[in-house]
Amino acid sequence: MSELQTKRPAPAWFNLALQLLPRSQFVRSFLVVLTGTVLSRAVLILAMPMLARLYDPASIGSWQLFTGLLQILSSIVCARYELAVMLPKSKQQAASLFWASLVVSSHVTCLAAIAITIWPERLEMLLGDVAVRPLFWSLPILVAMMGIQQATTYWLNRHEAFSSIAGANVVRSVGIVAIPLAITLVTRGNVTHLIVGTITGHFLATLMFLWSARRQDAAALLAGLSWPKIWTAAVEHRAYPLHVATSALITMGASRCVLFLLAIYSSSHTVGLYAMAASLTFLPVTFISQSLSQVLYPRIARDFGVQRLESFTKRVLYILVIVAVPPAVLFSFHAPVLFETILGDQWREAGEYATWLTGPSFFVLAGAWLVRFLDVAGKQRVGLVLEVTYSLLSIVLLFGLLHSNCTPLTSLAAYCLVTVAYNMIWMCVVFRVVHFRLAQLQGPFATLAVLVFASLTVCLATSNRDASIPSLLISTALVLLLQAIAAYLYLGVKRA
Repeated sequence: MSELQTKRPAPAWFNLALQLLPRSQFVRSFLVVLTGTVLSRAVLILAMPMLARLYDPASIGSWQLFTGLLQILSSIVCARYELAVMLPKSKQQAASLFWASLVVSSHVTCLAAIAITIWPERLEMLLGDVAVRPLFWSLPILVAMMGIQQATTYWLNRHEAFSSIAGANVVRSVGIVAIPLAITLVTRGNVTHLIVGTITGHFLATLMFLWSARRQDAAALLAGLSWPKIWTAAVEHRAYPLHVATSALITMGASRCVLFLLAIYSSSHTVGLYAMAASLTFLPVTFISQSLSQVLYPRIARDFGVQRLESFTKRVLYILVIVAVPPAVLFSFHAPVLFETILGDQWREAGEYATWLTGPSFFVLAGAWLVRFLDVAGKQRVGLVLEVTYSLLSIVLLFGLLHSNCTPLTSLAAYCLVTVAYNMIWMCVVFRVVHFRLAQLQGPFATLAVLVFASLTVCLATSNRDASIPSLLISTALVLLLQAIAAYLYLGVKRA
């Protein structure tokens, strides 16, 4: 029998599967990053209800204050030189920027260690829990590990090693939650167990990042390890520590300052409620935003100044609005009953915070990745001015309301409204700076307003006085139908 006679046609299901596989390299890269980030965030999201039932709000609050301080330091640990690793065409210059990131990280780590040695009492007062003091030593170590992770992430991103980044992120999330959950099997959980979990997760992730970076063009890394080359690269890209790092510090400091203001004017219990609400509200959207930012950064750098990039950006915004707005409104409306049902009665108030946090969380998804346009255009100073203005206004507003004896919920509601307004202005400014037509934003903004109104109308029409689970299920079905209609209309207009 001949070779041609022995061949059989592929099954229909196999041909269908081949058709469903994404052929675009961009889509494939995005799906790899998205899958890893989804898994890492899913671990945290699934663990949060268990942590909420095993740890009281005060312990969660003290843990979030500790990690908040870590996040503030990590926002400047590499002076944002790691972002510049993506830009040079020369491998050696990119490697020099990688080493510049680590050099700055070592200095920030030393400063953190000195500060903890000199002012341990003030740090204890800031965190509001004496049980945390024995673990102060871990803060500079965590800062060093965060610096290594940030630098290696962008080195791997430059080499499109997205699977390595995704795997390390998953391991970090598992380590952060596995230790606190395991400890509660033998003893009552407290804030120290949560911090030990944080240390473990970051340690494992750091090892994985270093191992992956070693396999990605190690020769180029060694070639860039020269003090004159590192200094030259650092000076050439000094806009990153001067503008981008300052902007990142202000942004992170302002967001974490909310926790510290709540601790001062209320209690660690309130901090825990707000932190749980913020975690469960922002976690589902930040993984998409981070994935978009990582995958779109090379494309923005490559196509900047080309006309098709403007229409591509508009399409991405349309898709994000249609995909995210209806579920966001649904979650916002039913957040209190969801938190009470899933986390327990003591967390219902956290759902009220989540209602107001949904708006800012959507704009993290829709607009955070646009900052890469400013990086590529060399307009980081614009982002710095905007962030400074917003951070000062929002924190002064929150401080004034809390100081005037307004309730934490009322104060945070006003803070969230200001944040939403700022983000809309931010998107307009970015379009203007990179010479995109502002008219391109009219469609996404109009679609946003229509979907918010329609989704809210559906939720109000199907709700009852007790906001029960059956009304939530009905609202969910109708909102998903509304989302499908919006997607159908968008595809129809696009084809026309």
